[in-house]
Amino acid sequence: MNPRPLKFKFYLDENFPAGAGKFLRDNGHNVVEVINRPELRKLPDLAQLKVANRDKRIFLALDKDFQTNEGLYYLYGSLDD
Repeated sequence: MNPRPLKFKFYLDENFPAGAGKFLRDNGHNVVEVINRPELRKLPDLAQLKVANRDKRIFLALDKDFQTNEGLYYLYGSLDD
């Protein structure tokens, strides 16, 4: 008997490739793509992360400025610690 594959909930920031969302959905995952959600596109980075966290989603982004966003350090601490 094969184990059931794990299914995850993802939150893809607006700069994430659309093909990635399709790939994840095709493999049974639940995906929110900001690029397709005008009400989410206008939110600042920190608010985006809060939405993903509230909805218990894995947050995926390619923004290099997330690493230097001071609000994220305040909430979550440095990744280098």
